[in-house]
Amino acid sequence: MMKSASMLRLLYFFCILLSFKDIFAQTRRNKDAENQSVITKVVFDEPQEIYKLWLGFQPVYSDLFVTNLNIGFGAQANFYWKDKFDLKFQTRKPYSEAFDVSRSQATHSREKDIGGPTAIQNKPAVFNYYEFGGTYHVVDKIVAGKTKFILFEKKESDRVSKVMGNIVVETQVRKIIGVRLGGFYYDTSTDLRKTLIWQNKTLTTDATGPGTFTVTGENGDLFANIKTTAFYLGGSLGRIRHVAVKPEKGYGNLISDLILTSYFDIVYAPSIDIETVVINGNAYKTDGIDRQKLGFRLGLDGHFNRKFAWGYGAEIGHRPTVAKSAFYVAIKIAFPMLGFDLNNQKEAFTK
Repeated sequence: MMKSASMLRLLYFFCILLSFKDIFAQTRRNKDAENQSVITKVVFDEPQEIYKLWLGFQPVYSDLFVTNLNIGFGAQANFYWKDKFDLKFQTRKPYSEAFDVSRSQATHSREKDIGGPTAIQNKPAVFNYYEFGGTYHVVDKIVAGKTKFILFEKKESDRVSKVMGNIVVETQVRKIIGVRLGGFYYDTSTDLRKTLIWQNKTLTTDATGPGTFTVTGENGDLFANIKTTAFYLGGSLGRIRHVAVKPEKGYGNLISDLILTSYFDIVYAPSIDIETVVINGNAYKTDGIDRQKLGFRLGLDGHFNRKFAWGYGAEIGHRPTVAKSAFYVAIKIAFPMLGFDLNNQKEAFTK
């Protein structure tokens, strides 16, 4: 019995060794494949040749904002003027009330009356966002760089398989260092009850009204509308590649044409208007609520230099709004993005 157990353990040991041998062999084969040289021929390498205008539809965006979480659609436009400057416009709004969280909660709240017999008379605002800005190209030049291309190779053996690898090719890169300036406007509904509790504030009426209104944990819901106008000033770093290479054999043309821009902005809102709240027929002022007028954002924006392409973007930062509710994260996808070269000049010959 002891002998058979020893034999069984020895058999397990050899099986483990064989498994590790196969793993190491496969790893070695993968490394050998990665280290194989691939000879390439440059088809074109022209990072300065880009479409001047892009018009894009954003089928989905997500704005995770403390003031109001919302998901929806939007549109954007990008315009490049030679190596001098570029402009950008974008707008967004929710799909419907169900995707506009604060508005939905304000509309469907079971305790909109704040403990009184009459519902709040304020109509919850739809989230709308509009932004327009430009970037002046302080530095716009072609520099030497490296571009990574993904390889897909078919190999015939006992079965057909795809092996993914990559190569790095020395190419040209258009580098843009810019100064950004612009502004944005948004309006939204927000949970004012939560804000008043966080800030330890009360609502007040004029001299002929009932005085002050203090929000407590038992008052029910209280929503109000915010309209914010803000301006931003910042810097950006952009990189443009527009290159295609042809490997010697076994692969098709490899293309890299991404326009990628990272940016950082300081944001200031001279106007943050919080709507007067009407409760039981009495108008309560919101002047005493603290606003956060100064904010910032860090973002990334990318799209491809093609006539029919797609793009993406992401931001994180503090957006001006009521105090203690400024943090937000936003992501967006743009598809399709249509490129236009805006070049109507024709070549003429003298007969």
